[in-house]
Amino acid sequence: MSITSLAQLQAQVHDAEAGFAGADWGVVSSGHARLDAVLSAGGLRRGRLVEWMATAAGSGPTTLALQAAAEAARGGRPIVVVDRRGEFFPPALPPDFPREQLLLLRCRRDDEAYWACTQALGTSGVAAVVSLLPIADERRLRSWQLAAERGGALGLLVRHLPRQPEVCFSDLRLLVAPSCAAGGRRVSITVLRARQGRPGAMVEVALDDHANPVSDLAPGRHREVARRA
Repeated sequence: MSITSLAQLQAQVHDAEAGFAGADWGVVSSGHARLDAVLSAGGLRRGRLVEWMATAAGSGPTTLALQAAAEAARGGRPIVVVDRRGEFFPPALPPDFPREQLLLLRCRRDDEAYWACTQALGTSGVAAVVSLLPIADERRLRSWQLAAERGGALGLLVRHLPRQPEVCFSDLRLLVAPSCAAGGRRVSITVLRARQGRPGAMVEVALDDHANPVSDLAPGRHREVARRA
């Protein structure tokens, strides 16, 4: 292959990726008006990845991701939850969550979970994909990014990490932490990274104690939640 033809091929690949990245799949609410107000798009953009990060379990990232997924699925499209650890517990979902639109995929191996996320994100008609799995290699998120841009699904990644990775392929990276404010269960959300707009904004939102997925709880409370449900 000549240098000229290689350059042409590289340009074609760049144009194709730029076309996917520029696709406007629309914007959906995060489920919290105060968070939407500090985001440049006024909400979460379909066809993009959003990381909900926390440094410790119980901070609320899974609850927030599922609330955003429910907003994305208002048109009746399915929500895909990819669960690697087997911690997701559907009976703990709130009554108004669209359970009939939920597709739960339990994967025994990391490679199966990565493949499932890629396929779901790239499938036209999927409203949102919630990823509940550890990510050892940040480069895998590049394939998820391209799949989401191609299929139009909203990718919601729940991650528990002591510090944020340097590499970021997501449209938004949000840090979720418990809030000391009085008045029920509240969390603070800080915009760590944003492809559009400036990071650094922080808001506090209230979470419903009775709408707490098991993956945000300590493992010992599984049976307690099941009895309450």
